[in-house]
Amino acid sequence: MSDARPQAAHIGVDTIVAVASAAGTGERALVRLSGPEAHALVADLLVVTGPPRPGRSGAARWDIEPGLSLPVMLLGFVAPRSYTGEDLVELHLRGWPPLVAELVRRAVALGARPAARGEFTRRALANGRLSLAQAEAVGRLSLATDVESAAAAAAELTGERRAGQQRRRDAL
Repeated sequence: MSDARPQAAHIGVDTIVAVASAAGTGERALVRLSGPEAHALVADLLVVTGPPRPGRSGAARWDIEPGLSLPVMLLGFVAPRSYTGEDLVELHLRGWPPLVAELVRRAVALGARPAARGEFTRRALANGRLSLAQAEAVGRLSLATDVESAAAAAAELTGERRAGQQRRRDAL
């Protein structure tokens, strides 16, 4: 008998990695790891010079090859106090696409699995960190093509839309 929800089998079982910033060259890029081995993978991937405390930043360097290293800022979170409700680490580094892709490739080589689109949010929903309405708002926000649709999705995500609707009902 097959499972009707194959993605659910991965929730909380493995560690996932993905670029969480916009595609292309930028000043900074964000790579996110979530799952039980997130902190250990980062310790194997980088030379951590100032480990983060939960919810705080730390410092590291990534020795790409002999003679070439880049600074990386770390934000570490311990389950259940993270976006996904799991151990989670965010790596902030220079936004050079080939280097960002190489960092993800090396994380995968160390045991992380490339995250499917929306998988961080799916894990947040499964672990009770987001409601279904909030998870749907994250999806709408990521697909927004103009300021108005982005603002509407952001309001739904933060609960401002529901609070405004309640204020209008109370005023009647």
